[in-house]
Amino acid sequence: MAKVKFQLEIGGEKVRTLEQLREHFDIFEGMEYVKNGKLVKWLKSRGEDELAETVSALDPQGTDCPKKLCCALGIAFNELKYQQLLQIKRGEEERRKVDEKRKRIIEAEKTRQQEENAQREKIKRGEEERRKAEEEKAKFWSDRIHGRHRSFLFAHRFP
Repeated sequence: MAKVKFQLEIGGEKVRTLEQLREHFDIFEGMEYVKNGKLVKWLKSRGEDELAETVSALDPQGTDCPKKLCCALGIAFNELKYQQLLQIKRGEEERRKVDEKRKRIIEAEKTRQQEENAQREKIKRGEEERRKAEEEKAKFWSDRIHGRHRSFLFAHRFP
């Protein structure tokens, strides 16, 4: 059975070879591919079975996994730079979470205002209907008192 080759996207580039992977390697993207198993499949599709076994043995949750991954791929690992990038990524994730929360709050406020406006309109329509009914009632009684009611007129015209 022929191996199906596919590309990985690393550092904004579609890589086809191990050399290209090393050249454009991004530790966070690489770790994501370790977690979802795509890196192992990609390596196997390129005949890098021994390297694929090494990568599949890594614990993606382990704190030393990024270092071990770089070592397995023959890429220099700078712990200080990695920690700085990790802090930046965490800050970006935190900002994203805050932005999402802010958007949810804004949407909830818009929904609340829309519901409040709809309730005001409903009350306003109800008050308008009540006012019209009271006016009709007052007119009816006024006509009755002043003798302008139809039934009263008909009663006197046709005894």
